[in-house]
Parts: sequence; structure tokens; C-alpha cells
Amino acid sequence: MRFLILILLIALGWHYFASPKTRVQHAAGGEIKVTRGGVDATLAAGEALDETWMLFGADPGIVFGDAFFSGLPLSVARSLSVRYPDLGRCDSASASELHSRLQNVNLIAADPAVDNVLREAQSDYARRLNSNAARLCLAVQGRRVNVSHLESGGSPMTFDDSLLHGHYLIDQARLVDCATVM
Repeated sequence: MRFLILILLIALGWHYFASPKTRVQHAAGGEIKVTRGGVDATLAAGEALDETWMLFGADPGIVFGDAFFSGLPLSVARSLSVRYPDLGRCDSASASELHSRLQNVNLIAADPAVDNVLREAQSDYARRLNSNAARLCLAVQGRRVNVSHLESGGSPMTFDDSLLHGHYLIDQARLVDCATVM
């Protein structure tokens, strides 16, 4: 029994220390420094964000983000659901229009509490994926951030325009059952 407990403690410790942690620092002039998994990003704070997305994809964040989601803004989801009551089903007539209106967002948690909500969103999305449960919505507040500089191991990283868009620093997040807000 002691051996089992020892193995469990080692596995939990490895998971805690091996998982990349995001460190967010606010610098002068609205700059935000983010460090995650050996990547250092300098971001410029942009306009405020107050959005709710109906989620259609959830993954770990890319490069310096904590979570990557594909979502439909709730206002768009509401308007599409009037025409397509089966919105979100793979066999729905809405599928092509829905895909063209999805937004891909890379979210950076401003603090550990927000990171916990983003992780919960990823696991809850995966749990609901193969069930008849209502779609999951993610409501967030924060601000858009623009990439101004990226480094890995102290060396500058080159990146194309595709990496410049869709990044948000999230100050508050909560999960919502989409059926309750549609």
C-alpha cells in the first residue's frame, strides 16, 4: 500500500512540475510579458473584451496561451438558431454557415483562478462532445492582446501574420450551459 501511495505522489508531483505554467507580468505602457514553456512573449494590450462563445472546439493553448477554443459568438449563435433549431449538430443544415463564422481564440489566463476555469472548460467540452448534453458556453472578460515580440530560449522567434490575431488576456471567465442563455 505504501508503494502505491509513493507512486501516486511521484506521478502527481511530476504532473505539477512538468506541466507548463504561465506567468503573466504587467509592464509599463500597457505591455504584458507572458512566459510559458520556455517561450517569452511581449504583448500589447488592446481593446476590452466582454464575450460569450458557444464552444465547438477546445484544446490546450498555442505557444504562450493557456487554452485554445473555437467558438461562435453568442449573438451569432442566437441568430442562427432561429433559422436552424438543430444548430451545432453535425448533420444540421447550419454546418457550413456555422463553420464560416467560428472564431478561433487563444486565451491567456490572467491568474490561476481563470486558468482553472479554462481547464474546466476544456474537460467539460470533451465530456459533452459524445453525449446529448447541451452545448457549453464560455463567458469571458478581458482584453485583446497583440503580439509584438516572441523569444524561445533567449532567441527571437519569427512568426507570420496568422499568429498576430485572436489572442486575449482573460481576467474573468465562467462556464454557462448554452441552453440557459439561448
